[in-house]
Amino acid sequence: MKKYEKIGYGFVSKNPKHTPNSKQPMFTGELTIETVEGKVSIAMWRKINYGKEAFTIQATKVTDE
Repeated sequence: MKKYEKIGYGFVSKNPKHTPNSKQPMFTGELTIETVEGKVSIAMWRKINYGKEAFTIQATKVTDE
């Protein structure tokens, strides 16, 4: 039996800057991961992969470098 351990939480909402022909993500939001200090920005794009609708996800964190 698999066990699942919650390591974070977050949300996404529609990005008002997204247009069908732009590279802007369709959804944006924030993710909090227990092992990472601070918030992580997330972006999602709707894609067709192998003939099926899917979302690609990118997570980024601002650093002081």
